[in-house]
Amino acid sequence: MSPSEKITAFARTAIFCRDIDKSLALYRDLLGLTIVDDKTLAGPAIGRMVGLETCRLRIVHLRAGEYDGSLNGLYSLTEAELPQTQPPTKGQLHLGQTAIVSHSDDAAVLAERLAVAGYYFLAQPTDYETHAGEPTGMPGTITEMIFYDPDGVLVSVMGFRPNAMSV
Repeated sequence: MSPSEKITAFARTAIFCRDIDKSLALYRDLLGLTIVDDKTLAGPAIGRMVGLETCRLRIVHLRAGEYDGSLNGLYSLTEAELPQTQPPTKGQLHLGQTAIVSHSDDAAVLAERLAVAGYYFLAQPTDYETHAGEPTGMPGTITEMIFYDPDGVLVSVMGFRPNAMSV
């Protein structure tokens, strides 16, 4: 495969939300992402992009920190009858299920805020050891938690503390 045939790193996550305001309450208000674009597009061209004749689509793009080429997209389709996916059973990982992963230096504080707000966890903050090359190139401790967003998407938040000898 030639270099021109390969894709780049993924540039955006896209969640088609049941309730975009609930999703914004999580991603913007609790996780601290910043809105960089909030627009509504409508018509046949947008409809074709999502397999419909026409639709109205609200698009909210958010980013964490400085722009690094990746965005989190929240999308809300209106003026179209759509089936809803069935949310997975909470508390059990499902084959084919999607997770989005981010980083935080203080997962414990974030987990407390999420719990107070009523979010359900697949995994509370859990520490595990990693070895050189996994994923930071240094040995240390990863703290990871996984919870469900309002649409049932798994959100994993990871933090890393290098071992004292590797600092």
